Amino acid sequence: MLSTIFIVLIFYFGFSAISQPLSIALLFFRGVGMGLTVGHIYSMYGIKGVPIVLLVFLPYALLTSAILMLAVRESVKMAMLFADYAFAEKSEKLNFRLYVVKFIILFLLCLLSSSILSLICFLCAGLLR
Repeated sequence: MLSTIFIVLIFYFGFSAISQPLSIALLFFRGVGMGLTVGHIYSMYGIKGVPIVLLVFLPYALLTSAILMLAVRESVKMAMLFADYAFAEKSEKLNFRLYVVKFIILFLLCLLSSSILSLICFLCAGLLR
């Protein structure tokens, strides 16, 4: 769920060149959050937390991290195009429709990964006892 909120924020950050560091900071923040989550699982379950992390959390974390990295890349590209369009004599044509379509696809992929995580958590609920 948090990844979909990050996708929306990163989408809006693509409309301003000064918000490029914010989109990269969101990616860093998400990584720190994932690390803290894994640390919390280990502190609660000890060595029994390893299969939980490997089976439940790691696939979701890898998938959403890749999706967020793609989103940040597209956001930075769009922000650079806006800056280029504003200050350069020659610039590429802004393709806003393609930008929106890419983010819709990334958003849907995040929803799909969250749904898969919910299904995996439901199926692996016995590991948590």
